[in-house]
Amino acid sequence: NSMDLPVDYKLDPLHEALVRSSRLREPHMRPRPDLHLTIRWRKEEIKFTVPPVVGDDEIGEVKLVGLLQRFEHDFMHIFNAMLLERRVVFIGHNMPASAVCSHVLAACLLISPPLGGVKQRIFPYTSLTNLDTLLNTKGYVA
Repeated sequence: NSMDLPVDYKLDPLHEALVRSSRLREPHMRPRPDLHLTIRWRKEEIKFTVPPVVGDDEIGEVKLVGLLQRFEHDFMHIFNAMLLERRVVFIGHNMPASAVCSHVLAACLLISPPLGGVKQRIFPYTSLTNLDTLLNTKGYVA
């Protein structure tokens, strides 16, 4: 899936480098504000925000706080598994699917960026019917 952004929305290379390497990551410090978009799908409006600079392997709109609170003492096991490209599965018994998806995406924030190739091995919302796909993906996070 993709969506065309306004042509004048992209930053020049100098500003993009500044945003990536400095405090300009904070929304109020950016030379260009976040782009707020709304998509209509089946009578529903889906709102989302696009920051001015998004790398190929960057994951946004997710916070690590929920993952840290949920897995206090086992947090480092998750971090090590992510670094070693081990298989990580979050199971959410009596939890909303959104919480499980957030944990999957937050686990990816632990290493991405700077390590690349993470988006190709994450499955925020999956089931056991996709087991073949998972088993064929090295170091999946589901």
